[in-house]
Amino acid sequence: MGPTISVRGCGTVKYFLKKADLRSVLSACEEEFGAKIQQQVIVNTKQMTVPATIVVFERVKPDRIRGYKKWLGKIGEAAESHPGFLGRELLKPIKGLQDDWVIIIRFDSEENLNLWLSSPIHKVLMEEAESFLERVQYKKIGRGFEDWLAHARGIKNSALPPQWKMAMLIILALYPIIMLISIWILPLMENWKSAMSLFVSSLISVSVLTWVAMPIVTRVFSFWLSGGEEVKTKTTIIGASIVVLLYLMAILLFASL
Repeated sequence: MGPTISVRGCGTVKYFLKKADLRSVLSACEEEFGAKIQQQVIVNTKQMTVPATIVVFERVKPDRIRGYKKWLGKIGEAAESHPGFLGRELLKPIKGLQDDWVIIIRFDSEENLNLWLSSPIHKVLMEEAESFLERVQYKKIGRGFEDWLAHARGIKNSALPPQWKMAMLIILALYPIIMLISIWILPLMENWKSAMSLFVSSLISVSVLTWVAMPIVTRVFSFWLSGGEEVKTKTTIIGASIVVLLYLMAILLFASL
């Protein structure tokens, strides 16, 4: 689909450059309306993009750690030079909790992320890593509440965290937000009608949850959110226990205020 052309006379008629000859269209319109037509061609050169994040879980052979670390530097430099790269984080294995090296990669759009994953340099480097990697797994991090929507549409795959884990993390992130709003924000709206104050507090809580709290929480608990069968029972229990412990700490903290 080409740029849109608007021809104004008795109304607005839209054509696409690939579907009609511009000169003949303008001539026909001038004859029909009996007046010289002014043309304006508007081309949208900037497209809105939404940042995309992928988490890479890599199980490294114990005797190849040194080579793997050198390889990390190479693939990191390659990713940084790729269009749309925003940042990268590395989480080392935690003894007794997770055995994988976790790499979090962010690009300015899903298109640029997919271009990086399918790029020749990425393929070459991943082939190079085959000698010291036991397993590689990719999982895209959802934006906001899209995981809820995916479950509601019946989409089930290993890229989606189990709903009960997401529910636990949402409570963990939402409870402090609600408490802080009730302490700091609601007193400022005590003379407002309840319908308006509740709407404003809901707007604040959902915004903070979506763009601040949940990205942090999902990143911290990325080792626990995987929905695949490869997640060990021990890891599942430890993650759930940590979340419950944080519940209790949050309750005790706010109860003391």
